[in-house]
Amino acid sequence: MVTGKNSNECLMKGGGLCPLQIENILTNFRNKWSLPILITIGNFSSLHFNLIKRKMSYGSNNISSKVLSEKLKGLVKSGFITSREQDVYPFKIKYSLTDKGEGIYKKFSSFSESYETGK
Repeated sequence: MVTGKNSNECLMKGGGLCPLQIENILTNFRNKWSLPILITIGNFSSLHFNLIKRKMSYGSNNISSKVLSEKLKGLVKSGFITSREQDVYPFKIKYSLTDKGEGIYKKFSSFSESYETGK
């Protein structure tokens, strides 16, 4: 890490933002599925496991239950989503975005919109 005398000071940012902060954010989304899962949950406010799996199955891109479970656990652990048990039968867990996840969702939505419009 390239820092100055103060270990919190990033020498690469100049007058802008520090690339290391962006790198830390992107580390959570390097795999194929984490960002699409976060975006899917954000698009629908909250979803349970099977609905996430169904919404994420398109064309030849199908996420396995095992991979979805692993990625959901990782996103919960990273603080991007929460899981809440529902008091219903059969047992269901609803996933929704945290404030941190909502912030990422909004940023990527804005980025996607800017990319599509060229602005």
